[in-house]
Order: sequence, then structure tokens, then C-alpha cells
Amino acid sequence: MYAQFSIAKGGGKVRHITAPDKRLKILQSKLAPLLDQLYRVRNPVHGFVPARSVKTNAAAHGRRRFVVNLDLKDFFPTITENRITGLLRSLGVNDRVAEIIARLCCFNSHLPQGAPSSPVLSNMICFRLDSELLRAAKAARSIYTRYADDITFSSYQPPSPLFEGALPPVGRFSPDTLAPSLRETFKSNGFAVNPDKAHYADRNSRRVVTGVKINAGLNVDRRYVRQIRALLHSVEKLGLEDAQQRYADAGGKVSSPSICAAKSPTSPT
Repeated sequence: MYAQFSIAKGGGKVRHITAPDKRLKILQSKLAPLLDQLYRVRNPVHGFVPARSVKTNAAAHGRRRFVVNLDLKDFFPTITENRITGLLRSLGVNDRVAEIIARLCCFNSHLPQGAPSSPVLSNMICFRLDSELLRAAKAARSIYTRYADDITFSSYQPPSPLFEGALPPVGRFSPDTLAPSLRETFKSNGFAVNPDKAHYADRNSRRVVTGVKINAGLNVDRRYVRQIRALLHSVEKLGLEDAQQRYADAGGKVSSPSICAAKSPTSPT
């Protein structure tokens, strides 16, 4: 009852989507608002929440001078059917009902990226994680937000308490350099930090939150604007199908005049 396909993310990478068929999608769409009633939205959460977006997520960090970006590895596949069942039971849902809901909302025993019920369930699963990371941020005098699998800490002063030992150099860093308590928080909540997407920026570097620059107000990176112009020119000149083919032939590189999916936070919709 699912169709699996991939969409380009840019940089030659793809995002794997598992979309339910029409019948199952109707069931999941009817379940989602009922699950919303069980979820108490935390202030740091901006993904899959009404009236919140990548813009509100970035705005929460203002013009803070230091930014730590983290990404949860294999976010949706990490959330298993058993975790969903246990979560619902802990909220007082009847055991059998919890099992049925988890079965209806999962594919191959994990949460599928592409199902209407996955966003709210992922936020519900992250409720404890959000609480613990919020406490860690306050202890480090930092701001914490999460947009799906994108996690951001920011501060006016160097965020030394978030790391074990000295601050890392600007740019990509190893998650192993995070403070032991922070690493344990991710581990105890069943998640791992993607080592390819851990990034540190200081006041002298470009600071980005879910694709939005926050150095001097909210703005989009100039390279992104140039890429979009090139993509639109390609569509106008070649047509959508030929432009898409050129993009595919170029290996998904946005720098070429081709069409691609704009870089955005993980979204199962």
C-alpha cells in the first residue's frame, strides 16, 4: 500500500519518500488531527506546527553570534512501530488501539517519510528530547529550536558548555566533541547526530538556520538566489521536462542551469 521513490535534494543527494496509496492516506489523514489533540507543542518546535515555519525557526535565533547546527541521522526510519505503540500507551491509549494506530502509520516497522500521520507522530516521539535539549540550552545560556530533524543552538557568547573541551573550529565538526551529557541525551532518546551535518559558526562566519541567514536579519543566501534564477531560466528556455533531464544528467548539481528541488528541511508531505 506504499509507493517508494526518491527526489533530488541538491549536491547529488536524494531523499527517499515512502508515500501511502489513496485508501491508506485517507485513514492516516483522519488520524493526524486526532493525534494532534494528544500532542502538546513545545516552544522550541517549529516543524509541522501550524503558523510556524523555517522562517519562524530562524527568527527565534535573532542575530545571535554563535550557532551550532545538528541533524538527526535517519530521522523517520529511527522511529519504530514499537516506539509509536509505547508512546500511545503511555498517553493512556488502549493497548490494542495503540497497536492498530502504530500498524496503520508505519511501513516495514518504522515511520515512513511521506505519510500524513508521520509529522505529528515524530514530534510526539521527540517530546522528551525537546524537553532535555531545552534544559541543556538554558544551562548553556543558549536558544534551542528543532525543525523536524534539524536542531539549532545559538547564543551571544561562545557556547562552550555544549562541547567537551575547547570549541571546535568554524565549520563541520565531529559529534564526538559535543558534551558527554548532550551525547547521552541523543542516545537515550534513540537518536544519533549525523556527522556530515554538524556545523559550528561564530560571529565572523556565515550563520544559517534551516537555510535562512541570520547574520543581519533574515535573508536567503546569495548563491541560492543565483541558483533559483538559473533554474527558472532553464525552465523558460527548455521547458520543465527538458530542464529536469538536464538537471539529472548533471548529477543533481544546482550550480548548473538546471531545475532541482529547492533545499529545504526534511518534510514528509
